[in-house]
Amino acid sequence: MKDTDVIPQYLGQSRLLRVIANYYAYAPSAVIIRTAEAELLRAMSIESPALDLCCGDGFFASIIRPQGFEAGCDINKTALEQAGRRNVYRSLVWADISKEIPFPDAYFSTVVSNSSLEHIRGIDGALKEVARVLKPGGRLYSTFASSYAKDWWPCGQQALKRYMEYQPVYNWFTLEEWNRRMEKAGLKIVSYQYYLSKTTTRLLLFLDYHFSQVYMTSDRTIARPIIKMICKIPRNILVRLWRLLFSNVRITIEGKGGGILLIAEKYNE
Repeated sequence: MKDTDVIPQYLGQSRLLRVIANYYAYAPSAVIIRTAEAELLRAMSIESPALDLCCGDGFFASIIRPQGFEAGCDINKTALEQAGRRNVYRSLVWADISKEIPFPDAYFSTVVSNSSLEHIRGIDGALKEVARVLKPGGRLYSTFASSYAKDWWPCGQQALKRYMEYQPVYNWFTLEEWNRRMEKAGLKIVSYQYYLSKTTTRLLLFLDYHFSQVYMTSDRTIARPIIKMICKIPRNILVRLWRLLFSNVRITIEGKGGGILLIAEKYNE
């Protein structure tokens, strides 16, 4: 993988860890995954005009590209309203990207997608739309859970089923399957990088299951009283705690990883 900036080896070396830990103080799993993804994506050469695909509330875009994006799109109208208040995007549009990205053909030089492609039902249509709005030679930078994350799920099959009901992952594909689907859409994978080790991925998934909204609708576990206690802890103390506990988490790794950064390029016509 070629990058424009040096990616920190560990979360503790990230200049973004503090701001991300502050934003996600009550969601420790997000502190881990978003810091790793932010460092990976901010090192990429994001050429204008750029589209933030499934942009959410715009917080992530604001830290990976402070100068902003030319456009953002999402299916969540509330998130789009929040993104609009950040002044990160020149244009924000509602879109079901599996059916249409409402921009002209060959409009963008770059499309960025963070933790979204795995959640899209109708992924083939979405990839086709990404290819359509990219200029020939334009690039898609995407981060998402790899197929290994499912293999490493730490909480049992019943818990996985409940987790999927809350946060469905439709596309837990292998690298080979992603390559096949992207080729079909008119994109070619030019580089990839796995991130977060098996141990870290299992910790991340454990925290995401037990210390997020998931458990609230399922298990009556010890996590319930623990979360009540955590919610009473001042944010600044939690920020210090997560920075201390996660500082030695390694970002990029050799071999298998729970997350994968895929860099794909639109075929020249």
